[in-house]
Amino acid sequence: MRRIRPAIIDFSDASRFDPAHAFLAFDNRGGAYQRKGDLARAIEDFNSAIMLNPSYAAGYYNRSIAYRSKLDTAKAIADLDAAIQLKPDFAEAYNNRGAVYLMHGEIAKAMADLSAAVKLQPFSADAHANRGILFFSMGAADKAIADFDSAIRLQPENALLYIDRGRVRLYADKLRASVDDFTDALKLDPSNAYSAIWLHIARVRTAQQDREELQKNAVSVDQSRWSGQLLGLYLGTVSAEAIRDEALKNTDGRLKYERLCEADVYVAIYRYETGNDPDARILLESALHDCQPSPIELTVAKAELQRASKTRH
Repeated sequence: MRRIRPAIIDFSDASRFDPAHAFLAFDNRGGAYQRKGDLARAIEDFNSAIMLNPSYAAGYYNRSIAYRSKLDTAKAIADLDAAIQLKPDFAEAYNNRGAVYLMHGEIAKAMADLSAAVKLQPFSADAHANRGILFFSMGAADKAIADFDSAIRLQPENALLYIDRGRVRLYADKLRASVDDFTDALKLDPSNAYSAIWLHIARVRTAQQDREELQKNAVSVDQSRWSGQLLGLYLGTVSAEAIRDEALKNTDGRLKYERLCEADVYVAIYRYETGNDPDARILLESALHDCQPSPIELTVAKAELQRASKTRH
């Protein structure tokens, strides 16, 4: 944050002293505001960049990211349409538009865009990972795993990719492989609470006692942060009610729904662990609404409901 303020000042000066390239200064300052979390000012600057240079594809692309953060997906898609029209080989724009279509559940459009992104930029781990999430949401576990395999080959140090592949493997009943993925994720980033949570869930599903391991894995996690509080639920140091209350504190659109979604999903899985099936089902049904902006958690919620249905029968 300390570095963002001087950058904003520098870009402001550039917009005054170099009129020919003022659109770039506005675009860069918009990016700085966006990183700061000031989406309104970011959009204003992207508007100025586009007004000064309507053929600047990156301006539309950058503004689309701000709109997506505000959950204004219609405007995000319109901007990505414009970016692609101006630059037909804009792989990142196809990737992001595909991700937005996936948020909407528009599977065919998402597949077309994400496959285009992979074709245009085969060395993009993000494009492979997003298409992997899409395949996961379709129930095509083998294809999802293949895309995550590709993403991991491109970014072998990215712990998040192992977590996502591990979740696909977990719900495809590849339990040992999922344990390996979550273990690798934890080795790469011991401070990531989600690695510890999912390794615990996988251990429980394989009927392993992991209490000591869970406590040991929690040592490197900042439990004052949101993800650390979710881990606290499984450790027994944070209540389900406290998790829900913390999620409701957020007023920011996308963050609010992401946290409500995670509260529903992680508390539900915890409830199943502790034998409270009816409460878990209610939470997962709530997640079907709250998780719309988070396709992978939405898929987890659906998979948990399906798993519970099989268990009952």
